[in-house]
Amino acid sequence: RQLSDQLHDAVKYIHGTYQEAELPELGEGEAIDTSIPADPNVKNYSYAIVDGQVYYRENSRMVRPDLNATAEARVKGLVGLRDCVQELIDLQMDAAVSDSTIREKQAELNQLYDSFSARYGLINDRANRLAYADDSSYYLLCALEVIDEDGKLERKADMFTKRTIKPHQAVAAVDTASEALTVSISEKACVDMGYMSQLTGKTKEELAGELPGVIFRVPGQLEKDGTPHYVTADEYLSGNVRRKLRQAQRAAQQNPVYAVNV
Repeated sequence: RQLSDQLHDAVKYIHGTYQEAELPELGEGEAIDTSIPADPNVKNYSYAIVDGQVYYRENSRMVRPDLNATAEARVKGLVGLRDCVQELIDLQMDAAVSDSTIREKQAELNQLYDSFSARYGLINDRANRLAYADDSSYYLLCALEVIDEDGKLERKADMFTKRTIKPHQAVAAVDTASEALTVSISEKACVDMGYMSQLTGKTKEELAGELPGVIFRVPGQLEKDGTPHYVTADEYLSGNVRRKLRQAQRAAQQNPVYAVNV
């Protein structure tokens, strides 16, 4: 027999019913879940635009907020302003970025702000606050406007025209061991003798000799390069001080350099 005949006979023995898929029953005020996984590039409790739609990040999910068309348009405009402000901040934090690059981004921010305010009013206006206040950047954007006592725009903030953030610049050199220690704690959060040596041009031994009672050599501990490990007095004289004293006493018997620890 041909396969087609066998299939025809087999179908006769198939028993079943067709049932349309049923949507889950929704309670009053409920809606079908339209949330999506959170974008890690979007800060928590912030709006984002995904495929032209406004979403709001809440922890691990991004949900569609209940906004009318006008409020959604306001949010889209403010998201554009927020992203531009953040880019401008990042540029100003980078010491390698030129002033001309900063000015280009400021020009973009001015254009975005002028376009938004011409259509939707001041960022500080009530309608924009109602639409966007849930975003974590709301007060940052409000600071773009200097408002007078009557709630009117006095002027734009300095960010539109000036480099308002000074990039961090690490200290390149110091004269004394104590200054080097201060910089090391600030930059490295520890006593980094190699770094302090670079700052001062002094050897590690010279630095240690100039900081007696200020830093302590820890018995039995070495840096990765095999050199002695030092900590500040505050750190050394905290915790289990009795145990540290016993260790220092034993170490001092073998090496007089540890006598200051006793």
